[in-house]
This record gives sequence, structure tokens and C-alpha cells, in this order.
Amino acid sequence: MPLPNVSAKCLSDITEYCKEHLKKGEAAETSFDMEFVKARDNESLKEMILGANYLNIKDLLDMLNQAVADRIKNKSVEYVR
Repeated sequence: MPLPNVSAKCLSDITEYCKEHLKKGEAAETSFDMEFVKARDNESLKEMILGANYLNIKDLLDMLNQAVADRIKNKSVEYVR
């Protein structure tokens, strides 16, 4: 399945997220999610949003969008651009 704007590394990260959530279920949504997001820079989050959206992984997409919103909260317009 071609995803021209999503790298192999990003797809690997998305797979890691899915495997962790399959293995641990609801319990994975705590510390794993926080560490998963914290370990990635803004560009990686943007790329993962594209991949999660294309692959229709709603829980991951919601989490990533919230992470971006939290990162830009109270930031200047210049920073957000």
C-alpha cells in the first residue's frame, strides 16, 4: 500500500503503537501513550497523523492530534507556523 508522505520508520512506529494496544488493551493507554508521544518531535507527529488518518486508526489519530494541540497551546503564531 503506497503512502508517499509516510516513511518506513513512521509506519514502524504506527505498527509498534498498534501491537502495544493489542497486547495490553486499555491498560496501554496510560504511560505507553505518554512516552510514545514524548519520544517524537513535531515533524514525526505530523507524519504519523498522516499515516494514522490514511490507515483509519482513530485512537492513534485522536491521541496524536491532542498531543499536537497540547504542544502548541499558549504558543505564539510564529511558533505554530
